[in-house]
Amino acid sequence: MEDKKVSGGILGGVSIIWFIFEVLEYHLLTLVCHNLILKWAILFLWSNALAFINIWCFIQISTKNPKVLIPEKPILEIVSSLRIELNKGFAAIIDIGLGKHLKKFLFVKVIFD
Repeated sequence: MEDKKVSGGILGGVSIIWFIFEVLEYHLLTLVCHNLILKWAILFLWSNALAFINIWCFIQISTKNPKVLIPEKPILEIVSSLRIELNKGFAAIIDIGLGKHLKKFLFVKVIFD
């Protein structure tokens, strides 16, 4: 019974999407923009409504953002090791491109040609 409900829901959802895009000739970019405008309007109204709720109900809602402190040393170690691995990868790609590793060069040449 649940499989029929799931299948019907999927079929209905796909049908609605098809109707919106094909029959109404609604574009994806327009849909995304309208969705974002609606979300921003809701957030704007909600933030303004919170000010009135605080005034009328005498509720103090903290608006301070917590500070996030990231230690510098682990980040530098991660970035340094990532830089080393990227440089090794780029060196290998350059060697293959210059033909120093003929077997790998021919393998890549056959795949991408």
